Amino acid sequence: MFLTREDLRFATPDVVAEYRASRLKCNVIADFGCGIGGQSMAFAKFCKKVYAIDNDERKIEYAKRNADVRELKNIEFINSDFLDEKLKNKIKDADIIFCDPSRAAEEKERNMGSVAPIIDNILKSYPGMDFAIEIPPQIEPEKIDYKCEKEYISLDFALNRLTLYFKKLKKCQK
Repeated sequence: MFLTREDLRFATPDVVAEYRASRLKCNVIADFGCGIGGQSMAFAKFCKKVYAIDNDERKIEYAKRNADVRELKNIEFINSDFLDEKLKNKIKDADIIFCDPSRAAEEKERNMGSVAPIIDNILKSYPGMDFAIEIPPQIEPEKIDYKCEKEYISLDFALNRLTLYFKKLKKCQK
């Protein structure tokens, strides 16, 4: 895969990406914050079309190369801000939006205000959409003030991911 050391640090492990892709199987999914494309490539196995979106041009280029190596043809790569009006019109056929917001590599304490874009802004910008949003799993549950399912995933006996599922994607409380 094409990546940097920092890309690898934030990349979703394959087993987690495959699990989430199977849970979010649909016709069209938009992957906000696709990074180098790991989650998008997993979605491509379960969905007819994937919009892989990131505001970092280098990451989009790496994601394209990574998908080419795997010969995945059902991913459309878009370099854009998630809140851009042109993007909203382009992805209006998406059934689900998956979002992995960016966050600082080093923080003393993870919090909802340190992810970008701010989750409230995404939810307000796409009001009719079903969402799954990854946030840092170190955020204390009582600090997550959303009516959503909170799914904690561990890998190799360590807490690895926290995904919030909204609307029709919500199956339970935790």
